[in-house]
Amino acid sequence: MEYSHNFNPGSVAGGGPGLTDQQQAIQMAGTTTTTSMTGSCDGTTMSSPYYSRTDLSMTNCIGSSSFSAPMDDCSSGFQSTSISNYPSELPSSASTTINEYPPQPMPSSSQQQQQQPHPLPPPTNTANNSTHIYQLSKPLPDDDPRGVIEELGRYISEDRDTVVVLHSVLVLFTYTVNSVETRQQLSASPATLSSLYNLLTEGNFNNDSDDSHVAILHFAGATLEYISRYPEGRTALLGCNGLESNDWPSRGIKTLISSLKSVNSHVVVFAIQAIHRLLIDEERADNAKKQIIYAGGVKCIVDQLATQLVDLENIGQFKVVVMTCLQILAYGDMENKLAIYESGGPGLLLRTIRENFNYDPNLQPQADELIETASRVLKSLSVCPSNKDDIIRNDGIQLLTECIKRDNQEILKTCLWTLRNLSDVINNNLSNHNRDVKLLVERLLAILSQYLEEPFILSCALGIMANITCNNEPIKQFICEYNHFTGIDLLLNTIDVALLDYDFRRVNNEADYKKIINEVLEPAVYTLCHLMNQAHYPRLLFERQRVKERLTGDPIKNLKLYNAGGDLEKAYRKLYDLLD
Repeated sequence: MEYSHNFNPGSVAGGGPGLTDQQQAIQMAGTTTTTSMTGSCDGTTMSSPYYSRTDLSMTNCIGSSSFSAPMDDCSSGFQSTSISNYPSELPSSASTTINEYPPQPMPSSSQQQQQQPHPLPPPTNTANNSTHIYQLSKPLPDDDPRGVIEELGRYISEDRDTVVVLHSVLVLFTYTVNSVETRQQLSASPATLSSLYNLLTEGNFNNDSDDSHVAILHFAGATLEYISRYPEGRTALLGCNGLESNDWPSRGIKTLISSLKSVNSHVVVFAIQAIHRLLIDEERADNAKKQIIYAGGVKCIVDQLATQLVDLENIGQFKVVVMTCLQILAYGDMENKLAIYESGGPGLLLRTIRENFNYDPNLQPQADELIETASRVLKSLSVCPSNKDDIIRNDGIQLLTECIKRDNQEILKTCLWTLRNLSDVINNNLSNHNRDVKLLVERLLAILSQYLEEPFILSCALGIMANITCNNEPIKQFICEYNHFTGIDLLLNTIDVALLDYDFRRVNNEADYKKIINEVLEPAVYTLCHLMNQAHYPRLLFERQRVKERLTGDPIKNLKLYNAGGDLEKAYRKLYDLLD
């Protein structure tokens, strides 16, 4: 399964799956004698999420946990820790926060050669897009253009004639697209790259509506975007060669971050796409992350979620790339999670989800992609206490509950994971979100009946319920009375399936089976413990008797649970004591 997934070029004027990399780039961002000038951005973003058997790790939750409940619930002497280190997609017990899975790197060079990058549609508002009028009057010479790279750089940096600068940038871009040698020479020429950086950062042409000035910025940004498609170009942007090697962050990174603040939509699109490629380059990602963070890039990237690029053909695809960058930056880095929080990231991500609930049926795939990508970032953020509270304050429970009602199973899994990470603090905010929590519990109970053969989904749903039933009398009673008193039956049925179905996850040995079913059984039994420990529920004695008959009536089932070992055995023995 590969990380990259290409945007459909069919929506791009002039683009098509039969075009080569160079032809697409010329059509999208440059020109030869016959090609008009429009913007370009290759669209590489994350594929559908998956749950790696080797990448998932567990950490103890910061703060209180509902499995470590106060004395009046079932946790006295039964503080739960992460129960197993089984390398599966299943989370541990609900007393822990699940770490996010790592974003996947850019494909290897051989894989990249097999995949032609498809451009992210650029801004297309013809009222503001004047680059289409600029084209070369005659073909470029076929001889080796390497000798002219430095000369073009001097024209760009030293000449004050706008026409000369525009023509020089245009020729440089066209050579870069058409010639591998030129691309390599440009990547190895810090002086010429510096001239492009100056165009984009010095302000001589920024905030200027003059058509030629807009075109200069357009082609300068397009050239940097194009070289970011290739390893030598990404190395150059990171300042790992020549005169730039002592600058940190590199001028390339500073320029890309600065370009995100541009009023020119083309420049913004080119910059975010180049940043995205740097972040998914396996060899250079760590260096890129450090430089982007140091240059203040996290806030600039978050701000793109609030920016309305009205002349962008497909703002949805642009936001997918932005959010993918945020997920990569947030993964495994608490400081970046806090930086996203301080920049208002959780609220903007939730707004993105909310905006895509009421979608045109024809746009459902894009709406699902936006919701899925936003929920991935929220999942990464949900291991951070500050972000947890901010997600809940911004109606995150309500929105994520709506997400887990959708048909898209990847959205369901990601949002359940996020809710499970939030569940240990939900009760702290119950006074303002009591109705939302009840709607969440209602959906979780429905999930127990719909996804009996999906252990990851069951484990997350049960982990959430185990946490939010801790010392929460209204929710306990709500579950007991759900759908004509069938809430407890749903929990008991789930336990039955986990105990009886030895092909629950198609594993081949008893040890793996036990590790897997514990991920479902432990939170289910803890939830029953909480439900059987109510102070004022009038039907409590009746429900206790009913649960006792179901669990202890089958000697084999009772023996399995009573001798399960670890936290599951502790939980079941506590439940057994409550039922006596």
